[in-house]
Amino acid sequence: MKRYIKHVFSVLLATAFVAGCNDAEYNVAETTVFLQESLGEAGIAGQVTMIPADGKKISLTMALSDKVNEDVILRFAVDETALATYNKEQSGEYLLMDKNLYDLGQDIKITAGNYVSEPVEIILNKIPDEIADRPLALPLTVEVVKSHVKVAPVTSKYVIAVTPVLINELAQFSGGPNLTNENFTTFYPQYTIECRFQMQNSANRNRFVFNNGYLSGRFEDPQQAQDGHDAHALVQFHVNPDKWINPELSFKSNKWQHLAVSYNGTAITIYVNGAFAGTKEYPVENAGQFNFLKWFESSTYWGSCKLLITEVRVWSVCRTEKQIQSNIKSVLPTSAGLEGYWRVNKTTYNATDKSFADLTEKGHPLTTNATSIQWVSGVSSEDTKTDWK
Repeated sequence: MKRYIKHVFSVLLATAFVAGCNDAEYNVAETTVFLQESLGEAGIAGQVTMIPADGKKISLTMALSDKVNEDVILRFAVDETALATYNKEQSGEYLLMDKNLYDLGQDIKITAGNYVSEPVEIILNKIPDEIADRPLALPLTVEVVKSHVKVAPVTSKYVIAVTPVLINELAQFSGGPNLTNENFTTFYPQYTIECRFQMQNSANRNRFVFNNGYLSGRFEDPQQAQDGHDAHALVQFHVNPDKWINPELSFKSNKWQHLAVSYNGTAITIYVNGAFAGTKEYPVENAGQFNFLKWFESSTYWGSCKLLITEVRVWSVCRTEKQIQSNIKSVLPTSAGLEGYWRVNKTTYNATDKSFADLTEKGHPLTTNATSIQWVSGVSSEDTKTDWK
């Protein structure tokens, strides 16, 4: 982080520039160029975005660590090595965007005596329908066209990742569907579990969301609406034998929401819609044990509450908050560390054995004991809610 301190200080100076600085002189050879949007990131900075039908513009700002007494001419270029690093950091599998899908614009000038450029617009074109389901990315780096300034090794890079729009025909359940794989028995020193779902209400407690025989999460508190939380809107996690993790953020009924819980070998951490919601130390040797997989277990507690589930996942890595935020709506089935990935829709459903396929092709289908399924068509991954059938 020390290498960023000088950059941060310079950006602050640029925003509060005073006349007394005009007489200062700096060594051009030691001045570096970087992206303001990359400051503060431990690795390759980036953002995940959707591209609408009319395309999208992303603004980035180039900056210098010190002012110089010459015009600095810069430009953006594509850096495939930055994408490889970004994929490794994100446990992602973003594919390089074809050059006809973007416009990097013209050369950029930082005039002599200034620290920053005007915001630079990167134009992203509409993604063709035939590749709209692929996770694409545009990895950028700053290049010096004219000047003696140096390019910062990390903060000069930025990845624009494009998440696909998925249109599904989803299974609507009345009550918990009990999505189960009894043969998912394994041990992970670290892991992450995730699911994205919509529930009709939180009218009852003891509604299980996830259970692996050792760690379970269920809707439990508060027993009545209080402190801005609806009754039973908090997913409380229980780790055997008697450790409880209570989140600080709650779920809303009739909205698409995302739940993740990660284990780093010593602590369990909960994320609600990508935001930190609670953690607890749990340095127990077998805390990474999976005896089975069960999602949304059927019980009298779920009653006739309607449920829609876009997907559920199991990872053998402890994903970070940033990684979770980047892939809330979908991931590539071949992502590193992804051990089980199920989209709960008609395309993946086998009516013969009432199971949903494991998209990782690692052979872990989830069966359901739901007596009936109501199929809901045309559900977009970008929807904030879906009407019940």
